[in-house]
Amino acid sequence: MDAQQARRGVGETQIKSRTPVVLKDDHEVHRNQKQEKVVEWKNQQRLQKHPPEIIHLMSFPNSGTTYTLTAIQKATRECTASHSYHIGGEPGEISPNSRNKGPYYDCELDSWLPEKYVLSKSHCQPFCKQCHTYVVASPQRMVQEKFQKHCHVSEKFNYDLNLVKKNVQLVRNPFDNVVARFHSSFKSYEEGFTGIYEKTYEGFHQYCAWHNKEFSSKRTSDFVLPEHEELALKVPCLGEFFKYIAWHNLANMTIEKMGVPSMTIYYEDYNENFHETFSGLISFLETKQVSEPLPFFWHDYPEYFDEDARNAATILMKSWASHETWDMIRRYVDSNLISDAD
Repeated sequence: MDAQQARRGVGETQIKSRTPVVLKDDHEVHRNQKQEKVVEWKNQQRLQKHPPEIIHLMSFPNSGTTYTLTAIQKATRECTASHSYHIGGEPGEISPNSRNKGPYYDCELDSWLPEKYVLSKSHCQPFCKQCHTYVVASPQRMVQEKFQKHCHVSEKFNYDLNLVKKNVQLVRNPFDNVVARFHSSFKSYEEGFTGIYEKTYEGFHQYCAWHNKEFSSKRTSDFVLPEHEELALKVPCLGEFFKYIAWHNLANMTIEKMGVPSMTIYYEDYNENFHETFSGLISFLETKQVSEPLPFFWHDYPEYFDEDARNAATILMKSWASHETWDMIRRYVDSNLISDAD
C-alpha cells in the first residue's frame, strides 16, 4: 500500500464522519479525534516516497495570507504549512527524516498531507510595526541576500531553499495594508492598543501621529529625499509605507534570483473575480478542489486618506519603489502625479 492508497483508505464517507463538531465542553472528544487523525497523518507520511515540495506564499503581513491558506485548506482538504511550530502540533515537519528543520504542517482534522506541493507561509523579513524607519532603511537591512535568508532560516526553522520550487506573491493596496496593520495591532497584548485608540478614522490618525513622531522623525534624510520633506509630513504612518515598498522591492529581487515559477495574486481580485483567481491558484498548486473554499469578505478603507495624504504617499512610494514594485502597485495610485510613471 502506497501513500496515495493510505490517503484513500479512510474514504470520503469516513472523512466526513470524522469531521468534528466541537462544543465548548467537548474537549475530550476533540482530543480523541485529533489523536486518531495524527495516526493517519503519520501513516501517510511514512508511506510517502518523497515529502511534498514547497511553494512559498510570500507576503507582506496583512495582505491576505491567512485567508489564502485557510481557503486552500478548505477547498482541497490538504494541509498547508508555515514557519511556526506549536508544541504538540502534528504532523510536524514536512521532511522529518532529513537535515531540514521546518516548514511545519498546519492541518485541519479533515485534511490530508499533500502529495506534490505544499503551500507554505513565508513573510521572509516582515519588518516590525514599531521600529525606527531609518533602521529599516539602513544599508545593512536593505540587502537582498539577507532578506532571502530570512525566507528559510531562523532560530525556529532552517531548510534548503532549493526545496522551494514555486513562489506565490500576495499584493494588497498599500493604503489598505497600512490601515489593516493598524487594526492588527489590537490583537497584540504587549502593544496595549485597546482603550488608547479606536478602530476609526480618528483613531487611525491619532495612532499615525504618534507613530510618525516616535519612529519616523529621526534621520529622515536616510529615507526621504530633500525635495520630499514637506510631502512626508502629510503622510499618516509614513514608516509603514516605506516598509511596504522596501519589502516588495526585496521580495521581487528574491523571486527573480530564485528563478522558479511564480504567480502574483492581488488581494482585491478575490473580491472582483474570485472564481478565476482562486482557480488559477489551485492550478498553480497542481492540486484539485474538492469542496467550497472559505467565503471571502472584502475590506478596504478609502475614507482613511484624504487627497493630499494619498498624493504625497504616491510620490514618496514612487521614489522608493523598484521598477518591478512600481508596476505592481501603480494600479492603486494616480499615476498622473508621476511624470515618469510610464
